[in-house]
Amino acid sequence: MTELVKKMTFSLDEFTFVCGKKIKDVKMGYETWGTLNAEGTNAIYICAFHSGTAHAAGKYRETDTKAGYWDAIIGPGKPLDTNKYFIVSADNLCNLRAFDPDVITTGPASINPETGKHYAMDFPVLTQRDLSNIQYKLLRSLGVNKLKAVIGASLGGVNSYDWAVAYPDFVEKVVGMGAAPILPAWTTEYESVWSQPIRLDPNWNNGNYYGKQMPAAGFALTMRMLSIAAYSPDWAENKYGRRWGDPEKDPLNETASMFLIEKDISELGVVRCGMSDPNHMIYLNKAAQSADVSRGFPTYEDAIKTIKAKVLFLATDNDQLFALHHVRKHYEKFVENGVDAEFHVLESPTGHMAVVLDIAHTMPILEKFLNS
Repeated sequence: MTELVKKMTFSLDEFTFVCGKKIKDVKMGYETWGTLNAEGTNAIYICAFHSGTAHAAGKYRETDTKAGYWDAIIGPGKPLDTNKYFIVSADNLCNLRAFDPDVITTGPASINPETGKHYAMDFPVLTQRDLSNIQYKLLRSLGVNKLKAVIGASLGGVNSYDWAVAYPDFVEKVVGMGAAPILPAWTTEYESVWSQPIRLDPNWNNGNYYGKQMPAAGFALTMRMLSIAAYSPDWAENKYGRRWGDPEKDPLNETASMFLIEKDISELGVVRCGMSDPNHMIYLNKAAQSADVSRGFPTYEDAIKTIKAKVLFLATDNDQLFALHHVRKHYEKFVENGVDAEFHVLESPTGHMAVVLDIAHTMPILEKFLNS
């Protein structure tokens, strides 16, 4: 039976963002697996991906149909062995699933205790360093004195690289999957494009839609655009090809008829509307754009030279958001500047989402790296 896990709440009276702004009464959900040792040194932190939550493994209820997204690698005898490690993950600030009863987060959809109204677009800009900072506070509150490793996929991988620079004496190993220490220009534009359908929806109303009609159409289109970018052309061809959305309706006979890929991806966007907050998506996209470990340093090389952790770069061969050659370039730069680093490739037709959906294929690499 898959292990049952409980969502817990981390609270702060006040949190100061990198931009200098402060918010009060901060709450963030988190989950743990395994037991922290007496020295507080066997912890592994998992950074959530772009639309992910703290739910990396196990189930909340026996009736849940699915376990956490990395259940294949977390547990007794698995690479993230809960008999050896104390594993922690958090929902983060501005979690996309703001209306999910199993998620606890503070963001634009939250009530500002000073005004009694939703923060909306008055919420402070969120950066990767803000994520690392509040995660550090969470870990210290749990008694963690040093991380055995910090691991993440996609935006979580970007977050992991930030940890290497933000807290070099606190983390021993860093694993970034389908990610890079600096967001590529290509992906920076993607993040911007994903926000535009929400902003262009008349119901968005500059973010002030709470208690009114939500910008559902804009958000659904955003999720549709994000989904197709997160997979790959090979994945689309293998899964859908030229199949029709309705076997009885030729998509080329009337404009309203769809191919199956159109139908499935558009329906996915609609389904995601129910528990998601569009403003949170805008903030997460901006947080992704902030990814740059060299920020605050004279050069990228100066930032890299502060890293003390051993680093694992794991790229995917069909990634449209973090191209293989781009990730390899960062790995080479790390090695040139004295970082103990490894580079591996996950071969999969899935694309960027391989680091979530095909995570079981990384088990030998992860196990060897963590035990090295």
